[in-house]
Amino acid sequence: MKCPRDGTELKKHQIDGVNVESCKTCSGIFLKKGELNKIAHPLAGDLEYSTLENMDPTRQSELKCPACENINMIDVNFLSFSDIIMKYCSECEGMWLDGGELKAINREIDKLNDDTDNWQHSLRAFTARLPF
Repeated sequence: MKCPRDGTELKKHQIDGVNVESCKTCSGIFLKKGELNKIAHPLAGDLEYSTLENMDPTRQSELKCPACENINMIDVNFLSFSDIIMKYCSECEGMWLDGGELKAINREIDKLNDDTDNWQHSLRAFTARLPF
């Protein structure tokens, strides 16, 4: 697989015991379905489902999926309310995170977990657990 940003060959490495494909040049990582839930800090609910539930398929990215190669990925906001924009492949259901985005996701999760007295946090945590 090649990096969708710069064409560098992706290399396997482990994050919290999960094998992911990463780019040594831009520090981006490609995650297969379910891997974001395994490597991100814990949060009640399904992070991937909560991120994709309000996905707009017309938000086409310029990036091609490194696994599918000819499929343009879709821009999706992490948990739909953040400014973190990930890339999602509707074909293989993989996700591309640019360098630093996993850290930004973990900071956002930590903020949600630490801010449990805030009504906005309570609402976000509640909606993240809804099954639709």
